[in-house]
Amino acid sequence: MTTEFNYPSTSAASFWHMPVLYFVICCIANYFTGALDYQLINDFRAQRDFNAALGMPLLTTFFWISLRIQQQQMAGAIMSYLLDKNALSLFAQHRARLAVKLRHHILTSATLAISMTAVYIMSEELVAFDMNMQVLVLDLIAVPFWFFFWLFLFQMIYSTHYMMKHFIHINIATSSELKALKRVSLLSMENALFSITALIIIPVFWFKKDIPAIDLAIVTLFSSSLTVYLIMPAVKVYRLIGAKKQKIMDQLTRGLTSIYCEDESDRINHERRNAIQQEIEEVENITATPVTFEQCKRMLSVVFLIPASWMTLIYIEHLVT
Repeated sequence: MTTEFNYPSTSAASFWHMPVLYFVICCIANYFTGALDYQLINDFRAQRDFNAALGMPLLTTFFWISLRIQQQQMAGAIMSYLLDKNALSLFAQHRARLAVKLRHHILTSATLAISMTAVYIMSEELVAFDMNMQVLVLDLIAVPFWFFFWLFLFQMIYSTHYMMKHFIHINIATSSELKALKRVSLLSMENALFSITALIIIPVFWFKKDIPAIDLAIVTLFSSSLTVYLIMPAVKVYRLIGAKKQKIMDQLTRGLTSIYCEDESDRINHERRNAIQQEIEEVENITATPVTFEQCKRMLSVVFLIPASWMTLIYIEHLVT
C-alpha cells in the first residue's frame, strides 16, 4: 500500500508490477478460500462475496496504477511550464509542496479506509467474528480498496486545483502563459478519464444482487466530485483560453503594426518584428478546445463503455440465471 513520496515522479521505470502482483495475490487468496469459486455460489451471501472478491482487487489495482500515471502526467505538465518560463530550478519546490500534500492525503485516506471498512463490513454482514477465512480475507482486502479509493479521489481533485492555483494567472499576455492554461485543461480531462473509467468497473459489485444504499451514496459522491472538480474546471479553462487568445492576438497585432510604421531598416525594429511574428505563430497554434482529438476519441469511448458495461452485466445475469 506504499505510494511514491518523491512526487511528482518523472521516472521512466515501470510502475505497474506491484499493483498487478497485488491483484494476482488477492485473486489467488480469494479462490483458495472459496470466495472466487463460482461453483460454490448457492445463496445471496456467496454471490456478494464473489462480487467483492473480484471487484475490490480489480478497482484497487486500477486506482493504484492510475495514481502513478497521474503523477507522471502532473510532473510533465509542471516541467513543460517551467521550461517555457526558463525556471526549471523551481521544479524541486513544486515537488516538495506536492509531496507534503500527498502525505496528508495518505494519512486521511488511511483513516477513512479503516472507518469505511468497519462501516461497510458491518452493514453488509461481513464481520469475521466466526474467523471464517473467506470473510477474513475479504475484510483485509477492503482496507487497501478504500485507501486507494479515497487517495485516488483526493489526488485527482487536488492536482487540478494545484495547476489552476499556481499556473493560471489573471494577466495572461504571452504564449507560454496560454500554454499553461491548455495544460491545466488537458490534465483535468485526463483525470476525468481515469475517474470515468472507474465507473465502468464498479458494476462488478452488483452482479446478480441489488445495489446497496451505501454503494449508491458512494457512486453519487464520486460522480458529483468528478463533475464539479474535474470536468467543470476544464470547461472553465476552455472558455478562458478562447477569450485570452483573442486578446493576446489583438495586442500582438497592434504591436506589429506600430513597428511597421517605424523605420523598417532599423536592426532593433527588425528583431522586434521577428519576435512578435514568432509569438503570433505560437499563439495561433494553441487551440482553444479543451481536449485533443486523441483525448476526444478516448473520452467518447470511455463514456460509451459506462452504459455498455451495465448492459453487459444485465445480459450476463440473464445468461447465468
